[in-house]
Amino acid sequence: MNKILIDELSWPVVIWHQHSSELTYIKNQSQWCETVESASWMIAEGDKLIGSNGICCEISTIDKGAVNALDCNDVDLNKFVSHLKEHMHNRGICCLSKLYIPDVSSAFKIIENAENE
Repeated sequence: MNKILIDELSWPVVIWHQHSSELTYIKNQSQWCETVESASWMIAEGDKLIGSNGICCEISTIDKGAVNALDCNDVDLNKFVSHLKEHMHNRGICCLSKLYIPDVSSAFKIIENAENE
């Protein structure tokens, strides 16, 4: 695993899949390791890994279970919220236009609640 991902991201994290409306919620580092080892096929170059602290790292390579990242920056909240709403809509959750998501923390609460349903 790239040291950047461990040092700069706070758990939980979300994989923001670039070629679908999917978001994958990863609760902790242990679950992250399991995902990389057993389901790395679902992580593609260009996907983003977003920490609950708002740091976003673009995934550059996946090699033998290791995921490397390009730059890590603050997530673009408007784009993240738009992707989150599309993800929730595809899960059958309605009334998304009424959701108020002012920050990354609020977005993660919504994702966590959806995962627990």
